[in-house]
Amino acid sequence: MTKLTDERIKVVEEALVAECARLGKKLGLVLSTHGPFLRTESANFSVRIAGTLAPGVPDCAAARAFARAAPKVGLTVADYGKRFVYAGKVYKVERLNLGARKYKVVAAREPDGKRFVFPVSAVKEG
Repeated sequence: MTKLTDERIKVVEEALVAECARLGKKLGLVLSTHGPFLRTESANFSVRIAGTLAPGVPDCAAARAFARAAPKVGLTVADYGKRFVYAGKVYKVERLNLGARKYKVVAAREPDGKRFVFPVSAVKEG
């Protein structure tokens, strides 16, 4: 086992910051690191999702829930509120239903706001 030194902690911290930046860009989130929190034989870091989700995405409970669920189905946080065309009508993505087997996207038809469910592929293609 190697000894924990300030230099090694610094290297780990720099790698963690770089990886958080890469992952945040991929997922459309702003990630920040905190730490190191030093103990006698270990150093702990924490990663937090910052208050801002991504440029242009509102910071509300629905957007944060969408941001947590989107990567699980192959979408990004930028898809929140996205408008897409399906069968000649325009819909706006409102939320995800991870409990659904096939139709995980809940979207509102414009202009009347009636909600419908769609497969993820409808949002990706539309």
